[in-house]
Amino acid sequence: MLLFPRHQVIYININGTNYSDLTDYLNDLEVKNKFTLTNKKDLIVASYPAITGMIEKDKFYYIYVRGIVYSLSTKDVDLYSDLDLIAQSFRYTP
Repeated sequence: MLLFPRHQVIYININGTNYSDLTDYLNDLEVKNKFTLTNKKDLIVASYPAITGMIEKDKFYYIYVRGIVYSLSTKDVDLYSDLDLIAQSFRYTP
């Protein structure tokens, strides 16, 4: 978790998965957690598949690396550009 002034937050989570791709992982996550990721865009971040989108006012990035899904998110509109920069600067180091 990254904290900013005025109690603004960017969350960073790491989840292991048995899914072999990010699309299947997200489809299952949407069904199990009863949400819809809207405005989806497929990306490549540091040579890894990624998807960005919105859940209501929360902006998310999901990055898939070798059976691990990194989730970066914020609900604060003022931090959307910071979230974009953090996601685009993502580097996986085993």
